[in-house]
Amino acid sequence: MSDNYNPEEYIPTIDAILSVANLEKVSVKKIRNAIQELFEINFQPYKKEINEAILERYYKLLEERENEARDEEERAKVVKKENAVKAVRLQKNKPKQSKSRRTKSDEKSSERRANNAFFQEKNVSPELQAIIGVEKCSRPQIVKQLWAYIKDNNLQNPEDKRKINCDEKLQTLFKKQSVGAFEMNKLLSSHIFASEEKGSETTESTPVIEETTE
Repeated sequence: MSDNYNPEEYIPTIDAILSVANLEKVSVKKIRNAIQELFEINFQPYKKEINEAILERYYKLLEERENEARDEEERAKVVKKENAVKAVRLQKNKPKQSKSRRTKSDEKSSERRANNAFFQEKNVSPELQAIIGVEKCSRPQIVKQLWAYIKDNNLQNPEDKRKINCDEKLQTLFKKQSVGAFEMNKLLSSHIFASEEKGSETTESTPVIEETTE
């Protein structure tokens, strides 16, 4: 197995894998192992570097998809508004059934985008707000901002990066002095609420891309 390591060589393959993967279930380890088998390279000496490259591409893809979803939702609102104006102007000349069919189709399309739970903004608990600084946030962004806070404050255990040494804010959030990456993602669920829940607990989980970074 080759041990030559050139990180730029693997970016297109990482992007290709992520583009077809379930972003709520994919893990760094699975992607790393797939690339290792494909290129027949031993990533053990470069595990940290390839993990960081995978995470960087993961977050970039999330941001792109969030922006696309936001743009589509805005376009749907504009189209719906324009259609409503046209319907008022032309209602005497347009068959009622045709107008109704078009309006329902527009509404269903908009609802599908609005109900995309993975990218939909959620309410967060006061404890989580104290860390990420906002009252509402999509689940991928919550995970991204939380890990940014952890890394900015050097809270990862230097001997095992999957373990987090909780500072005062994280102890308030997780009720623990230390927490594992996988456990942390589970504990976050009790701090993320659907908009209509207004503070009641939800069982929805956050993405676990950070779960298996060994």
